[in-house]
Amino acid sequence: MIKSGLHRILKRARAGVRVPVPNDPIRQSRRILLFARVPFALGAALWLADARGYFAARDAMLLGLDSGAHRAAPLALSALILLLASLLPGLAVLTRGAGRGLFLGILGLFAYYLGAWAGGHQFGVVLPIIAPTAAWYFSQILGLGWQPHATQDVRHILPVEQRGVFLSYRRQQDETTARLIKQELSARGFDVFLDVDDLGPSPRFDERLLEEVGSRHGFVLLLSPGSLDRCVDEQDWLRREIAHALDTNRRVVPVLRGGIDLSACPLPAALAPLPLHNAVIYSSTHHAAVMQLLIGFLCTPRSGRRAG
Repeated sequence: MIKSGLHRILKRARAGVRVPVPNDPIRQSRRILLFARVPFALGAALWLADARGYFAARDAMLLGLDSGAHRAAPLALSALILLLASLLPGLAVLTRGAGRGLFLGILGLFAYYLGAWAGGHQFGVVLPIIAPTAAWYFSQILGLGWQPHATQDVRHILPVEQRGVFLSYRRQQDETTARLIKQELSARGFDVFLDVDDLGPSPRFDERLLEEVGSRHGFVLLLSPGSLDRCVDEQDWLRREIAHALDTNRRVVPVLRGGIDLSACPLPAALAPLPLHNAVIYSSTHHAAVMQLLIGFLCTPRSGRRAG
């Protein structure tokens, strides 16, 4: 069994198809950076409110202090507390997982309550209570929402310009699978162009197709045995779509089904770089895992030159 598995990996490597490793579609560092913007803005807003004195009297009351026997914490310290309270719990959820992250967040909150109570009664310094509590729980809820999962909505992760996908296929062979992939990607927030659904009554469908290819971040190419046979003809539409996607440096993701081997396909010079792109091996039995890999590839940025 191990020998046969190694043989399949070597065969795919020789075919120019890199074997993907199942992983979170969004790199953790990118997910953290995207997540941190909202909690950071919340912490800054709460600090401004705290600086105006909106919370000091209420916080003193919660700590059991007399209204005139306390002084507010320095603004710099309050700002640090509010920003950390806004960021750390959600980051714990993102980096440690939901269970451990929630535990660490709640543990940290109670430790802060104890420190705030001790600081108020021992030194008369009122540390912020109400604002960090709101920020703390808000951050944990956000962190849970950004956990990776199979049905992740990319609208919370990718900017609009990176959600566009052109779905290219040979209609006689793969229309049913193409519609299924479009349905799955659309449900996760991608803006998918499929010619039979979205072309409309265009007077020049050829110009419209190439325009759609060049304007979308992702180019999903669905291939079955025989799909590339007619690509030796320069006027073949599948060839023209693939060549335009390669020329304009789209995020090309071949989806291979039916055992097609790119290394054995007669590729013209215009399509020669195609086997160098990461491919997804489609299997209806493992459809969810295939979609997870496909979404992961589509979420990664394009590299190399950009067409002018």
